[in-house]
Amino acid sequence: MLRIIKPQTTDDIDAIRQLCWAYREFLGSLKSAESRVVAKYYPEDAYQELMNQIEVLHAPPEGGLRLAILDDKPIGCGMFHTLSPGVLEIKRVFLTPEARGSGAGRKIVEVLIEDCRAAGAHKINLDTGRNLSSAIQLYESLGFKQCDPYQDVPKFARDVMLFFELDL
Repeated sequence: MLRIIKPQTTDDIDAIRQLCWAYREFLGSLKSAESRVVAKYYPEDAYQELMNQIEVLHAPPEGGLRLAILDDKPIGCGMFHTLSPGVLEIKRVFLTPEARGSGAGRKIVEVLIEDCRAAGAHKINLDTGRNLSSAIQLYESLGFKQCDPYQDVPKFARDVMLFFELDL
């Protein structure tokens, strides 16, 4: 049975951290252009610091964390944080390879959208890689529309990333 939970224990937070490291590894394994984006934005030491602070950086009311559990096994995660008043960003939606195609990714994003709405968002932003067709299809099927970059991003990253927004 699939459950999308708010992390309650240190084990839950540790599971999210492990999934985020797997996400970084996955992104780094993609084509060389994607690897350059990972190297620039997620260098190991900076990513470690981010992971050390993840539950603080995504703490309510400005943010939130979600953990997907299938048959008592962590299989995915997602989170959001505030960019500006009323504008939130969904980050690090990731599923383990064995969970892909199960509907868990859709459920995580649906729950995150509801969390953002409950936090007072009028707009949600997110980004993904141009080569991540399943993620693009998911976001578009949930009503996200492609938009210009919503933060300062160098050209080499814009060439491999797509940016989306959802008006609530």
